[in-house]
Amino acid sequence: MFESLAVLTRSDVIELMDRSHLTRHETEQALTELESHSLAVRSQVDATSWRAMNPLAAKSDRLAHIESEVIDALRMLRLARAEYTSLTSAYLNAARTVSAPHGLEVLTDRDEILQRMEQLLNGTKRRVWSFLTTRPTPRAVRESKPLDDLLLARGVSLRTIIPDAFARDRRLMAGMRERTSDGVEIRLTPDLPGRLVIIDEWVFVALEPSDPDQGALITLSAGLRAAATDLFERRWTTATSLPSDPEVPVTDEVREDRDISPSERLLLELMAQGYKDEKLARTLNLSVRTVRRMIATLSEDLGANSRFQMALLARSRRWL
Repeated sequence: MFESLAVLTRSDVIELMDRSHLTRHETEQALTELESHSLAVRSQVDATSWRAMNPLAAKSDRLAHIESEVIDALRMLRLARAEYTSLTSAYLNAARTVSAPHGLEVLTDRDEILQRMEQLLNGTKRRVWSFLTTRPTPRAVRESKPLDDLLLARGVSLRTIIPDAFARDRRLMAGMRERTSDGVEIRLTPDLPGRLVIIDEWVFVALEPSDPDQGALITLSAGLRAAATDLFERRWTTATSLPSDPEVPVTDEVREDRDISPSERLLLELMAQGYKDEKLARTLNLSVRTVRRMIATLSEDLGANSRFQMALLARSRRWL
């Protein structure tokens, strides 16, 4: 249509219909569309007469119009982001709100879970009982000593049940035996149903048993507390004490049997693809601090001195 109009310079609807072989309605629709893009203009004298506009001039007007629309869209996007940020904050605050008598919280960020747990541990007076399903590093065991000693001095009962597979790691067992000599009670069991922590009247339960990093439900519910306590006591009764000296030597083959969580495996896969810390955090929906802590834990588990070496060792142990 534009070519026909440009050739004729100025033309009425009938002429354009003949050249384009369109109906009158289709021709008028096409002209209206060209007009909206500043490529055609209707005569002020004759309403049926049209003339083509220079595309260079139209381009400038069109780009200015698009630029205006983009600016408006960006402004709306900023407002929408601010609104959703506010709504998300309100949602998370509501999720953390303790409503008597059950006190139910759902936390999905690992740092938030650790901070909440630390807050409750600082005020605990009676017990901290837990199922530990993810193997800690020897460093993590050492770093737990100051808080454990503080709680023990306060008369708090510290009991932890761990999987038998942990006993294959001599360094880990050495650190845990040291903790038991200080008063922490640790026992072994063939398997555990999932991550569980009982802090006085509070109960922490992992949302995803196979991956504690996915979040936790925290509750004061008397019914859930009774069920969790009964489960722990039954497991504690059948669990066994730590061996005085692990019978299984620490070899690369044994360390290959160390299970890693789905989050850790995905982290390693993304690192192998060249993802940096910030992009890893966005992709995994975690904070940068949590990502770096996970990397440090994996690096220590693998005995790696660099991220490149960590990738090589992860492949050799079939973690990738």
